[in-house]
Amino acid sequence: MSAQGNGSALSAAPDIALASVTATGSSRDRVSDPDLANRPHFERRTVAGRENEVRIRRVTGFDRRRGGFPSRLSEQCRQALMNGSDSLAAAGLSMQDVVRVVYLVRDADAFPACFPLLRDAFGDARPAATLRLVCDFDVPDVKIELELIARPQLHADHRA
Repeated sequence: MSAQGNGSALSAAPDIALASVTATGSSRDRVSDPDLANRPHFERRTVAGRENEVRIRRVTGFDRRRGGFPSRLSEQCRQALMNGSDSLAAAGLSMQDVVRVVYLVRDADAFPACFPLLRDAFGDARPAATLRLVCDFDVPDVKIELELIARPQLHADHRA
């Protein structure tokens, strides 16, 4: 899949790195380019019997305006949620379309400080969630990384 050939709104979104989907799935490789490490990876796939599924991986709390990562996990979580929301918007989706989220953190004890941010970000959507404790990230300053899986929802105003 390429940003140029798919004709989607993603081709106009320079902050999203497109990841290809292979027959065996996608693998998470170490990123040698530090700029790519700070950009989410986007995949769109059709799942048998379901609508298109959008998966945005490697969403971090990198703040482009300040050129770095906030020092606290909760601040990085807030920024990661904003970055994820921006990436979803580029795909024509919102946080309300998220059906699953995977949180990768190094410090599980600090994660509860993110709960109010998560409630505000997802509202009534309440996606399924997985919390994974990791030893390290590719970029040393990263404290949290998100993986968002979204499906276009059939809202009440679009039903026949």
